[in-house]
Amino acid sequence: MKRILTGVIATTALLGGIASAPAYASPAGGNAPGRHCVVAPGPSTTCYDTFREAIRQATGGRVTEAPSDPAVALASAEFARDINASGLASDGRAPVSSIEYENPNHNPATLTFALGACGSDDSWDYGLSDIDGVDPAWDDRISSYQGYNGCQVNHYEAPGYRGDRTGYRNSQKDMGSMNNKTSSLRWR
Repeated sequence: MKRILTGVIATTALLGGIASAPAYASPAGGNAPGRHCVVAPGPSTTCYDTFREAIRQATGGRVTEAPSDPAVALASAEFARDINASGLASDGRAPVSSIEYENPNHNPATLTFALGACGSDDSWDYGLSDIDGVDPAWDDRISSYQGYNGCQVNHYEAPGYRGDRTGYRNSQKDMGSMNNKTSSLRWR
């Protein structure tokens, strides 16, 4: 099953059919007031003042003791284990697919995608054709990332999965020539 996020409309393609899914909307003013935003199935992108609050929301309260510093969280094997295990609950909440970071070396602001776990084949599982549809403040802002729950992420320079790209990877501490250029993403 592929989920394509286009603009503010999410659709699910299943056996060639298209069915509507919940819409995603960005709050007025982009990611203000928080610096840590979460994109999850539901009515909107929600932002928080702390990384810990964002992770608590992204995991449906199953991870409550995330480190306050996103870079410390990334270096923690315990945090990675907790994020990957949080997707195993049966409450219907999608697991964390990736955490995107404003700067190289996974700091300071974050955009967490809780879209679901990824499959083991080479086809993509989720796509966001234009980041403006979930939070315009994050267009051309991502410079590092970490995938979770089996997800690798491919970052594209232009909307519609066009232009330069990173290639599918689990993590990049520095996206080099793609720093601050992401406008669309795919997860597999």
